[in-house]
Amino acid sequence: MNVFEWTKRLGQQHWSRPNSGVTLCGKPMLGNNYAIGLAKEDKVPCDKCTESVTVLAALDSFGRERAVLKEPPSVLIW
Repeated sequence: MNVFEWTKRLGQQHWSRPNSGVTLCGKPMLGNNYAIGLAKEDKVPCDKCTESVTVLAALDSFGRERAVLKEPPSVLIW
């Protein structure tokens, strides 16, 4: 998953894909990015971006759902 944080000066925390020019919720990325300059407690996550990041995290690089193991795999036999 290739996304990065884009946080506006007043703390609105968004996420974006590289070279897209817009956040995952569709807002334009205008002005400066304060992702590093603001403390975590001063950031307010965007609900739409957070949902999109959650969906993207569940997909592999081909857009398929990742396999989720309910139990750890047993010892591999070679």
